[in-house]
Amino acid sequence: MIKLAKYLIKDFKGDGDKSKPSIQFFRSHGAYGYMIWLTIINFYFEKKEISIEKLVIDVEQYASRRTVLNFISKGVEGKFINKKTQLKIKEKF
Repeated sequence: MIKLAKYLIKDFKGDGDKSKPSIQFFRSHGAYGYMIWLTIINFYFEKKEISIEKLVIDVEQYASRRTVLNFISKGVEGKFINKKTQLKIKEKF
């Protein structure tokens, strides 16, 4: 975790590794991109899954719902975000 913190500090100062397109993607979208990135990283290290709705709520002070959803779609298209869909079975009784 210390290595990650040092990397993030270096990247934030502009001295980061420019060969990492995934980091460039998240950092190029201002505060909401950075917050989404850090939230995803946090959930990853805690070995938890995160929902799109949770991401929307966590960054609502930085970007609108539509902006976050568009960002996530672009991240999925660019293969920077893996999106899993849950199969929900609806039964009629």
